[in-house]
Amino acid sequence: MANKRMMLLLSCFAVCSMILGQDSVQSQEKATIRRLTVLEAVKIAQNGNFDVQIADAEKGVASGDLTKSGSVFLPHVSLSETFVSTNDPLNVFGLKLKQERVMMADFDPMILNGPSSFQSFSTKAELRQPIFNLDGFFGRHAASRGLEAANYRLIRTRNAVELQVKLGYFGLVLARQSLTVIKQALATAKA
Repeated sequence: MANKRMMLLLSCFAVCSMILGQDSVQSQEKATIRRLTVLEAVKIAQNGNFDVQIADAEKGVASGDLTKSGSVFLPHVSLSETFVSTNDPLNVFGLKLKQERVMMADFDPMILNGPSSFQSFSTKAELRQPIFNLDGFFGRHAASRGLEAANYRLIRTRNAVELQVKLGYFGLVLARQSLTVIKQALATAKA
């Protein structure tokens, strides 16, 4: 019976030391014991817990997705530049024809078959405003629900960490009280 209680005490101590191990500083001469309240233990565990940090990052990603889905209402602006340099006879004649720069001299067979290098540069600015984008509205609704789910996931993860810390903390308190009772029972039995 006493061995089971000692094992419970040691296991609770091990769990709490793993959770709070980063804050306990041990020197070579003697170990420093830090007394914590339940709220301090929960705060330390939530600040250093990777699951909480991951859930918080996922909430940030979901928030970014919601912001990005706002493009359903915003115009799309694009700017493009094109530069062409060629001496291919067919391409030179075609580019001159597209630009309406063809002259009578360009039909000379010598120029048609062996043109000099042709260079063309064009810039295009385009503004597109969506009028009705049903898929975009559904995507925005889905992103909103995704943010809500990520927020609930973060809350749930924090609650789970708090529960685990409280279980370990109160298990340690219970183990200490059990140890005190066992010591008193041993003293009574010896008496």
